[in-house]
Amino acid sequence: MLLNISNLLRLSNFPPNHPSGPDVYDLLSFSILISMEPIAITALFDASADEVWNALSRKDELVKWYFPLQEYQFEEGQTFTFYESAQSEKYFHRCRFLKIEPLSQIEYSWTHPEHSAGTSVVRWELASEGSRTRVTLRHTGVESFADTGPGIWKTMKNYRNYV
Repeated sequence: MLLNISNLLRLSNFPPNHPSGPDVYDLLSFSILISMEPIAITALFDASADEVWNALSRKDELVKWYFPLQEYQFEEGQTFTFYESAQSEKYFHRCRFLKIEPLSQIEYSWTHPEHSAGTSVVRWELASEGSRTRVTLRHTGVESFADTGPGIWKTMKNYRNYV
């Protein structure tokens, strides 16, 4: 059976340029990633929709809790970029705003152009509930990053645990 798995992975070219060749761990990681459901987290904040909107849309607020943004213009069609850390230039991200509905929704593409040809979509949805705001984060398409190799499953698992 392992021979058939190896042949399947070799024929599908997964993972590309893997130094040790495909193994069972590669297949398991790939299978889990391909069947991965979108990430969806909902939380209720003791803050108005305006306050939450500002935290999600204004660069001066975003850098306090999100990532050290470089290029940033909050407008549909505009691209913004960042590295995972301000201390290093590791894990470059490029995102493009797809949809902005004031006080309701922000949606953008999410790419790792130095590591993957994949593209996913991040969506923030806001809903006022009196003086509080319900926020839902949805991240879909993470399976498109399977071309980074088997380590992507660990990264996605950590991401799910973090958010």
